[in-house]
Amino acid sequence: MQKTVLLLALISLISVLNSAFAETEKEADVNEMSNSERAAYLDPEQKNQQALANTLKDYETVWLEVNYPDIPDARKVLAIASPSLIAEKKGAVLLLHDTEQHADWPEVIRPLRKNLPKSGWYTLSVNLPDETRARAPERVLEAKEFDQVVMNASLKNNLDSGIRIKNEPEEKEASEPVDNENPKEPTADIEQSDDGESVDIDLAAEKADPDLNKIPYAIRSLSHIEKAYEYLQSQNYENVVLVAYGQSTELAFQYIKAHQAEANSPGFTLILIEPFLPQAYLLDLSEWLGEGFKAPILEIIDRSDAEEAENRKYAVLRTGAEQYRQIFLNINNNEIFDENLSRRVRAWLDTNAPGLEVGR
Repeated sequence: MQKTVLLLALISLISVLNSAFAETEKEADVNEMSNSERAAYLDPEQKNQQALANTLKDYETVWLEVNYPDIPDARKVLAIASPSLIAEKKGAVLLLHDTEQHADWPEVIRPLRKNLPKSGWYTLSVNLPDETRARAPERVLEAKEFDQVVMNASLKNNLDSGIRIKNEPEEKEASEPVDNENPKEPTADIEQSDDGESVDIDLAAEKADPDLNKIPYAIRSLSHIEKAYEYLQSQNYENVVLVAYGQSTELAFQYIKAHQAEANSPGFTLILIEPFLPQAYLLDLSEWLGEGFKAPILEIIDRSDAEEAENRKYAVLRTGAEQYRQIFLNINNNEIFDENLSRRVRAWLDTNAPGLEVGR
């Protein structure tokens, strides 16, 4: 009987200890989560990324460490990975969403992200920065950098003697009569340094966070694209397709301009969906593509954009691009379009971007 009681007591003790340990772990997780969420709420861009990440599966979530020029600390940028669903691996597709969208945008981006892996493509959709970040109100008053204390005879004597002056209690001050004719000099709580020298108090010692608004959108975006491309290369993909949607076409051309050797090497392919380019680009696309651009280029265009499409076509042809094609689709937001878009992209890639062996 006594052994049974001791056994039950031991079981109860173990149960209590396990519960306490589990509660401690849970509290630590909650604190860690609250700290990350608190940091995210200070930056709407990070907040939106975290909200999107919470909707994804663990294997889909990739956090890239992106560095901006003149910013010492790296920033976490979300990218969504969708591995090939079949044994044959043809290569990787890097998806760039349009401005003011995100990496899992339901139009164009998500259908391609989910459908291309069915035919052997690994897709990575990278989150691009906000084009117009929320700016803090302009400061009217000049920022205070140093606290200033006006030196007078009484304060100087106290500093020289090393005496620490204490503020009088509020009750005593209230009970004493006020002498308007001979006002007292203001007192301060002053400490002298060990070496007897005066000490300046720098209120601006703690630097504020860098102002990302001062970094142009294109530069921030290219940092995202470059890091995503590096990630694909780290996964041993030699066949990379860059897909730009809408106004991200301009970013794709800027990326190509900065990486001419890479863009003209075997394995690089460019797909533009509903592309938008400023007129300045069309005057001389060779500034961005170079002369005789070798990589295959596909444009998928809505029929209502026929006039602009023709202007782009001749602008590309003037550069001497070797492989260029336009395809017209009735672009809308229904499932039939999503399937047609994925099918046309897959078919074109099978012909113009045959897979290179992964890890070769």
